Amino acid sequence: AIARHQIFNNLQEREILERKINNQREIASRLIGKMVRLSLFRINLCRRIEKRRSRANSAAKKIQGWHRRIVAAEQMKIEKQPLLLLQNTSVLAAIVVQAATRTLLAKALRIRLQKESLQSETLRKAKALVITCWFRCIMAKAKLEQLRLERQKNHEVMAATCITAIWRGYLGRKCAKLKLESKKCLWKQIW
Repeated sequence: AIARHQIFNNLQEREILERKINNQREIASRLIGKMVRLSLFRINLCRRIEKRRSRANSAAKKIQGWHRRIVAAEQMKIEKQPLLLLQNTSVLAAIVVQAATRTLLAKALRIRLQKESLQSETLRKAKALVITCWFRCIMAKAKLEQLRLERQKNHEVMAATCITAIWRGYLGRKCAKLKLESKKCLWKQIW
């Protein structure tokens, strides 16, 4: 009786443990679901914030560009003003040398960038040409294989037709020969 009582208690404890484990599993699955929903919400929120920031940054970049253009235009106006306003000739000479140097550096930079863009463009076109040739070659091989299969099918049909024609001719000649012999036999029987 004690053993049965212990087994019964063990079964009750086991059922209680299974209920606890199932309860904990349900709680864990709910928590995981909440965490997943929360992380998805955070990701979407971060994306929205990033979009708004990029819009604000693009607006700031536009404003900075306008400001730089205005400042550059004002500097051009100042540079175009008569040089007589400057009283110190050494400052005038420095400005002239700096302007010439900056102009040369800007032209050299522009030429270098043009060459790089031209080289990258030619390289891009060359790569595109190689890829295009490769693709056309594959397409031509596929078309050639298709034509070969069609030609082979036509040859098979023509060969079958020729073979059947030859066989029919052979059978026809054999049948005609037998008829001719039977006719000869008839004439011999008559005479």
